[in-house]
Amino acid sequence: MKQLKAFTIIEMLVVLVLSAVVFGIAASAWLYFEKLENKINTSQSYLLAFNKFDYLIKNDVNNANEINGNETDLYFDINNQHQKIHYQFFDTSIVRNQEDISDTLNIYYTKKYQFAKKSNDLISKIDIVFKLYNDSIPKSYIKWYDNKTLLEHSDN
Repeated sequence: MKQLKAFTIIEMLVVLVLSAVVFGIAASAWLYFEKLENKINTSQSYLLAFNKFDYLIKNDVNNANEINGNETDLYFDINNQHQKIHYQFFDTSIVRNQEDISDTLNIYYTKKYQFAKKSNDLISKIDIVFKLYNDSIPKSYIKWYDNKTLLEHSDN
């Protein structure tokens, strides 16, 4: 009787088990890197929203004739452009409305803004503390008014 050269059932089972182990390691590594990519994308989108908000509000504060508001809203009257910009502060986002354009920025902040008023209704300082993971990022935006504007809005 002629014997064929072939693998035994034991050798085939060993290869099958080793293949399953390698596949399991590869699948868990794939899942790990997929979660890592999602975390990086989330933090990048948050940082993008934070930087966009920072850029927009700096521009709006610098260009505004007047800044008014209350606990949840800020209103900017922009110089020489006859336009108003409205910020709405929600728990997990800030919405900026300018004419027909609306931006929703998903930003987490731990403390809402505070007003330092130089006159009856003008806001001269906005303090916001943003939350990024376990870090707090305090930001202040200051508006310097000219004397004419201050006199127009004074109590006297």
